[in-house]
Amino acid sequence: AFAGLSASPILDIKQENNDYLVIFSGNVSNTSDLKRNLLKEEDNSELSITNLIGLAYRKWGVDCVKEFKGNYAFIIWDPKDKKILLVSDAFASLPIFFSLRGELLFFSTNINSLLKIKEIKKTLDNQSLAAFIQMENISYEDTFYKEIKCLPSFSALEVSHKDKGIKLVKKKFFLEAKAEEIFEPSKLRKLLETSIKNKITRNEKIGL
Repeated sequence: AFAGLSASPILDIKQENNDYLVIFSGNVSNTSDLKRNLLKEEDNSELSITNLIGLAYRKWGVDCVKEFKGNYAFIIWDPKDKKILLVSDAFASLPIFFSLRGELLFFSTNINSLLKIKEIKKTLDNQSLAAFIQMENISYEDTFYKEIKCLPSFSALEVSHKDKGIKLVKKKFFLEAKAEEIFEPSKLRKLLETSIKNKITRNEKIGL
């Protein structure tokens, strides 16, 4: 069984996509590129972001995470394979907290929602507390509670329900680029322009 909660003020959109249920929050800046890769040229239909995510998952599987640019978090439920996928963007702009208790998975964009669930113990994580006191920082995957974790940036958590119980697989994605390619002047300029455009939601001119 899976239980998902959201107390985030950011809009959550739910929509059936043929094979999958997609829950999305945030914004994706490269929807035009995704449509070109996922749809036939003659297909000019307007698709919602949740439908695009469903199509991307159908084509690329969990690696679809690498195709999205923007500030987002989304969840895909695959009823056929009894599998759920939690996804965080490259900056973990919208954190996803989760707790796996036996065969129950709880998740939320707000840790306070999880703290209200009776199945999750509120036991403090002494190692995280000590790290915060000493370095004013803790591992991004950890929280101050032993039974609650946070999904790292640019990663996916795949949880499937098999005959032998729950199977949990974490996958971390990395940007594939060589240092000498990034710091070549013309490519660096292009990288900066692309990064800025991906952060701007309105159609505005930029200058570097």
